[in-house]
Amino acid sequence: MPSRRALLSTTGLGLTAALGGCLFGGGSDDSDDQTPATTPNRTTTRITAEPEPVQQLQRVDPVAVPDDATAVLANEDVRTLVSDAAATDGRVDYLPEDGPVDEDDRLVFGAFDRVQFRGETYDPTSSYAGFAQEAEYVVEATGTTESEASGEVVVYGELTDAERGIADTLLAEGSSTAGGHEEVPEAFFTFRSADYLRTDDAVYSLSTLVGDNVGHHMLTLRPADVGQNSTLVTVEDRVVPAARREPVRTAVDEGSVALSADELGRFRDALGEARFICTAHAVVEFVPDDAGRLAPP
Repeated sequence: MPSRRALLSTTGLGLTAALGGCLFGGGSDDSDDQTPATTPNRTTTRITAEPEPVQQLQRVDPVAVPDDATAVLANEDVRTLVSDAAATDGRVDYLPEDGPVDEDDRLVFGAFDRVQFRGETYDPTSSYAGFAQEAEYVVEATGTTESEASGEVVVYGELTDAERGIADTLLAEGSSTAGGHEEVPEAFFTFRSADYLRTDDAVYSLSTLVGDNVGHHMLTLRPADVGQNSTLVTVEDRVVPAARREPVRTAVDEGSVALSADELGRFRDALGEARFICTAHAVVEFVPDDAGRLAPP
């Protein structure tokens, strides 16, 4: 893919030297005979300064991050997301503290073919669930008396094997949960719609709580080989120091941010060999000199 090179333009510096010559007057103002003024000789030299290197953070399109790139994580929340996804056989929610999320702002890791994290290689997938699309159901069982049992009653001895497994959880733990990232099993609906559960020696009142999740993004990291023609991005298990995060936020919001000489040195120290920073929904490239860089999104 073509790289984009942007340089700070520098205007030339004009250096003017006035050499020799004096202005003479020929006679008085009343005289008809006047000597023309002599124009001084002027020599102008233009010196063009060398272009200064660009030093900035720039937001880039995640799909354009090159193979074998190395990235650090923008903050602790993003590191927790990646860490949990690597340790969990399934989807992991990302729920930022600042409220609801936009469906179009997909998690950036899904744009990479492969991700290497803590020495392991993963196939990343990002997804989104809107409000109540992944509702969580909790059935609770509370001991009661036979005289209070009315409405729909399920009898333990008449349950299927699948239903009995849920009943055993209810009796042992007092509740059973389904939904969320997993499909609600058919057997669970037996207890969602019932009022009581009767065993050989006891009766339990059943109640169902429904948790409607807000819209949220999810990340899945499945172990995988690197594969041919796959872009592998190494995500380091470390974050940008808190004192360096404001320029990163500015680059995400505005597209780029220039770095002072002091900031440049601090980012070199903070990032080491890494060239990219991953927030949850964006990638920022560290551009320390006039080397070619990626095109912005």
